[in-house]
Amino acid sequence: ASATPAPSLDERRAAGRIAAGMTSVPTSIDPAKAWNTHQYLLIGAVYQTLIRISESGRLVGDLAVRWEISPDGKTYLFELNSNARFHDGRPVTAECVAWSLSRHFWPGHDSIARAILSQALGPAKLPEGDILPQVRVIGPKRLELKLPRPYPPLPHVLAMPAFAILPR
Repeated sequence: ASATPAPSLDERRAAGRIAAGMTSVPTSIDPAKAWNTHQYLLIGAVYQTLIRISESGRLVGDLAVRWEISPDGKTYLFELNSNARFHDGRPVTAECVAWSLSRHFWPGHDSIARAILSQALGPAKLPEGDILPQVRVIGPKRLELKLPRPYPPLPHVLAMPAFAILPR
């Protein structure tokens, strides 16, 4: 028996398909449950983060069009792209961002990335569904993160696929 040849890159683009070679099939692409490179590659292809690292290595907005850091380095204010939408057409809101970041601290989400975010926001154990007290929605497209102490790597942390934003 002969194998069917794989579609060409042009054929995949025309069909709107993504092809990814992997040595194992991920069981989930939930950012709060991901733990391996294959999952993070798929998460990056499906979801967006607040900030991303450009091809030139610079931090640039992804869902956030701008962010400000207070002079003391403890408050981050994010403004989301007013046109940002999820794959199903629903708008990306500050509430979705707060919910997505908080999920890493819920008991049923053994997030390996929780420890990284805890360095910035402080340790927290939240009941399922609660929002981190350090995360405050201040408008449909505006969000504030209040850190207990300055944490300069936070923008790079938020660019990680583990902190992709999901619809609530």
